[in-house]
Amino acid sequence: MSDAAQNPPQISIVIPICNEEALLARNVTEIRRQLKEIRGLDWEIILIENGSTDQTLQIAEQLSEDPSIQTISLLNANYGIALQTGFLKASGSVIVNFDIDYWDVEFVDIVSHVMKVKYDIIIASKNLLLSKDRRGILRKVASYGFRMILFFMFGLRVSDTHGIKAWRNSEKMQSYFRQAFPAHHTFDTEVIIRAMYDQCEVLEIPVEVIEMRTSDHHILKRVPQALKELLAIRKRLNHEKLSE
Repeated sequence: MSDAAQNPPQISIVIPICNEEALLARNVTEIRRQLKEIRGLDWEIILIENGSTDQTLQIAEQLSEDPSIQTISLLNANYGIALQTGFLKASGSVIVNFDIDYWDVEFVDIVSHVMKVKYDIIIASKNLLLSKDRRGILRKVASYGFRMILFFMFGLRVSDTHGIKAWRNSEKMQSYFRQAFPAHHTFDTEVIIRAMYDQCEVLEIPVEVIEMRTSDHHILKRVPQALKELLAIRKRLNHEKLSE
C-alpha cells in the first residue's frame, strides 16, 4: 500500500457506511486481509461514513490508523453523495465500489488485470446467466423490474447497475461523477447511463451474491423513490440534449 499523495495506488476501494457498527470492523479487516494476499497489488480503502448515529465513525477512525485506510465523514445519510464523494476523492487508476455487506476481493483482482487492457466500467452483475444469486425472491423480482425499467426508459442494455462495479479513473469518468446527481438510490445508475450514451466500453461479469442481511421488507419502501429518481435522470438528460 502506498502514500497516495506521492505514489497513487492501482486500486481505490470506496465503501459507503452508515450505522454499520455490527459489520464494519470484521468485514474491513477481512477485506484488507484478502487484499494483502494479492501479490503485487497496490490499493487503498476509502470509508465514507455518512450520517451514522451509532459507533460507526469511531470504529472507522480506529481502522484508519492503518495508512492504507482513510475515513471521510459526511453529516447527512445519503448513499449517492457518499459514493460521489469517494469517487472524486479516489486516487487509484481504477475505482471499485463495495458495500460493507456485499463485496468480492476476487473481483478486485480480476479488474486490476482486465482494466489494464480495456473497458471503462466493469459491472459484477447479479443477473447474468452464470451468476449465483442467493438473495430472497423479492429482491430478485425487484432487480428484474429495475432492469426492465432501465431498458424501456433509457435503452440501457446492461443487466445490472447496482452493487459492485469498477470504474476507470479517467478524466472522462470523473466528469460523469461530477455531472450525475448524487441521488440516494440511482447515482451510480446515472453514471453508467451517461457513460454508455457516450460510447464508453462496459463489461459485465458474473458474481455470486450471498445475503448478509435477510430482511426484504424495506425493498418495497425504496421502489417509489427509485422511480422518482429515474424520472429525474431522464428529465436532466433530455434538458441537456435540448441545450446542446
